[in-house]
Amino acid sequence: MRRAFFLCFAIFACLSVTAQRRIRVLDVETHEPVGNASVEPNKGAFTMTDSLGYATIPEVFDSLFIRHLKYEHERLLAHEVKDTVYLFATENMLDEVTVVSPQTMLNSMKEQLKTKPLPDPGKAAMSVPLSKILKWFGFKSKREKKKERVKRILEGLGGPAEEEEE
Repeated sequence: MRRAFFLCFAIFACLSVTAQRRIRVLDVETHEPVGNASVEPNKGAFTMTDSLGYATIPEVFDSLFIRHLKYEHERLLAHEVKDTVYLFATENMLDEVTVVSPQTMLNSMKEQLKTKPLPDPGKAAMSVPLSKILKWFGFKSKREKKKERVKRILEGLGGPAEEEEE
C-alpha cells in the first residue's frame, strides 16, 4: 500500500499543473466578439480567440499581446488584464480616387512622352557604381569587413568603438 501511495505521489509531483483562465476579446464600439485574434502571453504559447471571442491564457504572465488585422494591437500588463479586453478598430481611409478610362490614360501618357522623353537605359545603368550594386546584394568590401572586425574587437575589450567616417 505504501508503494502505491508513493508511486501516485511521485507521478503527481512530476506533472506540472498550470492554472488557466478565460478572457473575452470584444470590439470597443459594437461589443461584438473578435474572433481569430492572436492572444500571446510572454510566458507561454499563443492561442487564438474562438468565434465568440474567448481565449484561454495562463494565470501567471507578465504581459499579454493581442493582435488582429482589423484592430489596433494591444499590449497589456498582467494587472491590466480583466475578464474582458476591448480592442479599437483601425481606420483604413483611402485618399481621393480618380477613375479614368483607358483611352484617357493612354492619351495622357502620349502627351507626357512628347514633352519629356524617356531616359536612355544604358546611360542610367552606367551611372551606378559597382560597389553600390554589390552592397544592395549584401556584399561588403575588405575595408568594411576590417572596420567591423576592429569594432567588434574594441567592443570586446571594453574600449570605445569609434564612429565610421563616410
